[in-house]
Amino acid sequence: MIENKFFNQNKFFNQNKDIYVFCFWVWILSILYFFNLFPFSLFYLTFISLILTIPYQLFISQQNVYRKIIVIYIETSVLLINYYKHFYYNKKKLFELNDILFNIFLFIIYNIFLVINKKSIIDLYLKPPFI
Repeated sequence: MIENKFFNQNKFFNQNKDIYVFCFWVWILSILYFFNLFPFSLFYLTFISLILTIPYQLFISQQNVYRKIIVIYIETSVLLINYYKHFYYNKKKLFELNDILFNIFLFIIYNIFLVINKKSIIDLYLKPPFI
């Protein structure tokens, strides 16, 4: 019974809604960065995402406990991967201008994507029904 709730991808991921979740964008690009398929570090965005995800998952999201735990775990893992790659593998400084600019650019592109699809961050994260 737990397996059905926990491992059913159709219930866990909703492609119609999840494409609007910024964390998925960051996760995908972080994986590409880790495998040297993407040149920019997303350390800054993953750090901010984790800081925002924890209170959102704990206090706002109406998903089941399993999903909340998994999302926080994935966010933490992605941050640690970016941290390792950013500081230890690539030996970058804390503030890398090119990476910071790309992170800002990606967030702007994400917001343009939302506007094109007639959505906003407020609609997605703070208005019911919560995803």
